Amino acid sequence: MARYSTPITQYLDDAGNPLVGGKLTFYASGTENLQNTYNTEALTIANTNPVILDGAGRAGNVWMQDLDYKIRLYTADDVLVWEADPYTSTSIRSGFDLWSSTVTYGLNSIIEGSDNNFYISIAATNLNNDPTITPTYWTEFDVQRAWNPNETYSIGNVARIANGTLYRSLTNSNINNNPVGDQVNWSLAGSVGPVSGYFLSSAVGAAVVPITGVGFQPRYIQFAAEGVHNVGGVTWGASSTGYFDGTVNRCIATDTSSAGAHLVTNHTSVCWDGYYGGPADLASATVTAVGADGFTYTNATGTNKSMHVIWTAYG
Repeated sequence: MARYSTPITQYLDDAGNPLVGGKLTFYASGTENLQNTYNTEALTIANTNPVILDGAGRAGNVWMQDLDYKIRLYTADDVLVWEADPYTSTSIRSGFDLWSSTVTYGLNSIIEGSDNNFYISIAATNLNNDPTITPTYWTEFDVQRAWNPNETYSIGNVARIANGTLYRSLTNSNINNNPVGDQVNWSLAGSVGPVSGYFLSSAVGAAVVPITGVGFQPRYIQFAAEGVHNVGGVTWGASSTGYFDGTVNRCIATDTSSAGAHLVTNHTSVCWDGYYGGPADLASATVTAVGADGFTYTNATGTNKSMHVIWTAYG
């Protein structure tokens, strides 16, 4: 035996409204002889026949015998909505009914196609239109799963974490690997961001600057920085553009003054703000950690120059 449908299946009229008081009538296939369905899996309590839909257009528990049925759906005023014949209990493979060429579906009806994907009807009167090949009548409907440490994921499977971010599995046999922070087994499904921010490094007053509130785990971060300083009576202006790609810190930078100029390329930092007289005064910074909601910006030396830093994080 199997369920005819889940208790939450909702029947709608052609306008997409719940079919309140509708009637599901069950017959032996190919006949007009009523055939029982049941309220329990053990088939001990028979349903009324027809089964009357409630105020939300739902039928409740309907368990079928291992027999072929003919099913008719009527409105509360006994107007036929659709008929399915034959319909067997072995046809049920999911919480949604299998598509049938003999059933007229209304707007927003959801079914399972022969390709095991789900589809939602975009037509008010939808008869004999195979959802796998008629996109003018059907749109593929994706039911997104939440990440579950007990579920095994295959390559390409997508899971949602608590904040709504979607991750795609990069490996097979992927079980109990939290997508947050795991770049071996998971990648973000689609782009997230960008999100930008600004801080003045001297105002922060710390060698380590935690950046939080990004809203996702950054996979790529761009930086632009500039500063003007007076060292030994000489005014230096410096600027840099850099990035962190999840593994590598890199930037290109220049600093200039009346005493000369420097051009630095492919420097191993995301921000570089000049020598200011020598390597001991080097002011540069790197991304040293990435978390679920931001990253950590760390000055590479104890010298914390006054750098204006703009960052942009991407998922």
